[in-house]
Amino acid sequence: MNLKMTIEEAETFFSEIYYGSHHIPSNIKQFGSGWAINHYGDIATHDFNQLTRMVFLAHDMCYRLQIQQGAPGGVKIIVWKRGVRTGDISDRHPTVEQALAIWREKHKNEEARLDIKEAGEQPTTAQACQPEEPASTH
Repeated sequence: MNLKMTIEEAETFFSEIYYGSHHIPSNIKQFGSGWAINHYGDIATHDFNQLTRMVFLAHDMCYRLQIQQGAPGGVKIIVWKRGVRTGDISDRHPTVEQALAIWREKHKNEEARLDIKEAGEQPTTAQACQPEEPASTH
């Protein structure tokens, strides 16, 4: 069950993502019981961390966030308000900590693959991102 979300709540969300309401790239339009905007350009997790900030903010505010095909060269970003942290999947929205714990539990067997580097195989992306031990100068 999605709760009724106000235009003010949607504007607050998008303003945080775009560093002010004057930077929101399109009009905020009602989308069922949620709200949507059109976004043009890149969305990234790190160097221009808009995607990460969107995900974190959605978890903090208990909003369901969806990115879908939009106009040519763009995507539609939609948010819906959820009412609870636990319960039915269509009603709840976990905190980022809860979501990460679920992710870690579901992917814990992937940690077992981290020892393949010692076997001389190509490292996974996760391994490649881990810092190497400094070489001894002695």
